[in-house]
Amino acid sequence: MDYAGRIVPDVNGDPIRLPEGFTSPFLDPTGSLIALDENGEPREVARLPLARFANPEGLELLGGGLYRPTLNSGEPEYGTPGDQGFAPLRPGTLESSNVDVAQEFVSMIVAQRAYSACARTFAVGDAMLELATRITR
Repeated sequence: MDYAGRIVPDVNGDPIRLPEGFTSPFLDPTGSLIALDENGEPREVARLPLARFANPEGLELLGGGLYRPTLNSGEPEYGTPGDQGFAPLRPGTLESSNVDVAQEFVSMIVAQRAYSACARTFAVGDAMLELATRITR
């Protein structure tokens, strides 16, 4: 597999590229991009920078998980993972959901039963109104 392509942008916005002959890139928790050289030895190729903003809600959403700084977001403050104020990376993991599936199913069943009870209440009310109308005729 050819890994000589663009990996991530660096602080200057330039792509981080693997040198020729380097393979099997991976990130460590400190943001080091490590790849195997021609001899199979692991070498640090680059460091992944992180950025934080005074007002992250002011970032412009570009789509696909990409954002652009704006005047509202403020200037980026760069750091490396694990530095003070910057969390370390957890390579190879997926972000977990903040949804408890079992609780959501229980909530859905409760909502469906409440809807069903309301529907029956209206049906009974309609039947009583129909009966009252027939009696008065």
